[in-house]
Amino acid sequence: MEGRNTALDTVIRKLHASANLWMVVGICQIIFGFWYLTPIFFGIWNIINANDRRKMTQSFRRDPRGLTDSVKSWKDSILLSMLLNFFMGALIGIIGCLYDYSITSYLAKHEAELRQAEEQ
Repeated sequence: MEGRNTALDTVIRKLHASANLWMVVGICQIIFGFWYLTPIFFGIWNIINANDRRKMTQSFRRDPRGLTDSVKSWKDSILLSMLLNFFMGALIGIIGCLYDYSITSYLAKHEAELRQAEEQ
């Protein structure tokens, strides 16, 4: 990753970790779904989103243009997801949401550096 900056590398690593985290969450939800039906649907949803996030991460690794705007747009959906997880008693989902929120916070602190990387 020549010519990359530290903030961009960090965001890419965090996005990859987030994809892995949500994959684990989804698998756990499907396993628990054998006892309770509802988690199976959320598990499938989280696995699909984890795969999409993994693809997105690979795409941004090749070409970071649009990364900042894409991740910034997650804030509202993260908060909504956190509330849903809270009311459904899904602690692991709340942890995943907090991790995603930390990515958006990191991005906000390093937005100028990330925008510069997108233009290169």
